[in-house]
Amino acid sequence: MEGKIRISDETDERLEARKGDDESVTDLLERLTDDERDIYAGFGVWSDSDATEAMRKAHEHINEDAETYR
Repeated sequence: MEGKIRISDETDERLEARKGDDESVTDLLERLTDDERDIYAGFGVWSDSDATEAMRKAHEHINEDAETYR
């Protein structure tokens, strides 16, 4: 049996932003409320982006700043 819930437009927009392209809102809610989440699900998500290099540079910058104040 499928039920209906009322949510605000803001909440609906936030849910839509978090769901995958091929995922329904029901699928999203099931994924978010699953007690047995896959802890490895996010691994590799940055593999096709420059985010890894950006994080490395940010880390270096933070370390350099920390050395300045020692």
